[in-house]
Amino acid sequence: MTLTQLRYALAVLEHGSISAAARACYVSQPSLSEGLSQLETQLDVMLFERTARGTKPTEEGLVLLEQARRVLAEADTLQELAAASKVGVLEGTIRLGVIPTIGPYLLPRMLLSLERAFPRLELQIEENLTSVLLEQLRDHRLDMAIVALPYEIGDDLCAIEAYEEPFYVGLPPDDPLADRTAISLDEIDGSDLLLLDEGHCLRDQALEACQTPASALRRQFRGASLETIRQFVLAGWGISLFPELTIRPDEPLLIRPLEPPAHRDIVVVIRQGYARAESARALADFLGEAIAQSD
Repeated sequence: MTLTQLRYALAVLEHGSISAAARACYVSQPSLSEGLSQLETQLDVMLFERTARGTKPTEEGLVLLEQARRVLAEADTLQELAAASKVGVLEGTIRLGVIPTIGPYLLPRMLLSLERAFPRLELQIEENLTSVLLEQLRDHRLDMAIVALPYEIGDDLCAIEAYEEPFYVGLPPDDPLADRTAISLDEIDGSDLLLLDEGHCLRDQALEACQTPASALRRQFRGASLETIRQFVLAGWGISLFPELTIRPDEPLLIRPLEPPAHRDIVVVIRQGYARAESARALADFLGEAIAQSD
């Protein structure tokens, strides 16, 4: 039994077919099938049922595959400990996840100065929803993730605070609230609030900040990106909340602060016991200092 065979089996579980798992593992389908068969022979258990509709785990297989996941996590931790002993803070390769409402607005302005400050750092960046990034952290497919709180991350992960990001109200130029210097929560009509689709943590954070139930949202509008939201607000469909970094220098919307202020917390998330926790703290400190200097 090898770690490679265990990785093959978990890839089949994740992708639902041997062909898709082979592509994900960058091996040929016969090689993966052979490795999977050898694993089943050594365990004397059929891990998967092969049907015309795909490959599904057996009841016994699910139990063993969960144990395989834990074995691989411990093996990855061992490799991380060994690697951490050979590199300094923010050196070497770090697989970094970032959510869509942070990545395009934060990273382009930070990467050049980050590379100058830490020239031996090599970042591999993936953008995805918070829920996906946290699962990739748990599966050791990412080392760190930049996400926004409040969000329930679980006891197996820990969050290192980088900075607070205020929310602002974005209005069309002819909105009745356009003459306000600040907008109170009482003035925000939930029926006119346009937000991102479910799955984006910014949606829930904005609802919480505005103290608005999801059922009150206008036309159940669900935008796929902040740029979509921006264009619909500009067209007069409603208003929305925008994190500070997402506001353009040439912003076409009227931007007003909330009264009382509301914000989200930008954090770097890692696994509990992650060997390179010091690097995560250094990254969070760097981001916080860079934001403070740009104010």
